[in-house]
Amino acid sequence: MITHLLTRIDLMMNSLSKGQKRIALFIEEHYDKAAFMTASKLGETVGVSESTVVRFATELGYDGYPKLQKAMQEMIRNKLTSVQRIEVTSNRMRILPVQLMKFARQSVFTYSVCVQQPQSQISLHTILK
Repeated sequence: MITHLLTRIDLMMNSLSKGQKRIALFIEEHYDKAAFMTASKLGETVGVSESTVVRFATELGYDGYPKLQKAMQEMIRNKLTSVQRIEVTSNRMRILPVQLMKFARQSVFTYSVCVQQPQSQISLHTILK
């Protein structure tokens, strides 16, 4: 069974009724909003009846609209998790240059002590030789 909602919609799009296609298109574009709408509110938003929304959910293989809602909410959770992972990675990458600079400064200081030259006279090129 296909678990991802958007994949289900794509595979079923040609067999959906006109009203169900409107629901499908709305969900594809705004699943983050649709996930918290009642069947009645979703129907009203796209211009179909509540029963069309319920039939749409069962047409996609869900045991009613609440299961479809749950699938949309799961998509939101997964998206947030991905975004959070990107933010953490981004934050780590910002920290990395700071750590490298601290390491470089410490290395210059250590090198200057070892060769007994003032730090101002040591270039990075000298250290890397």
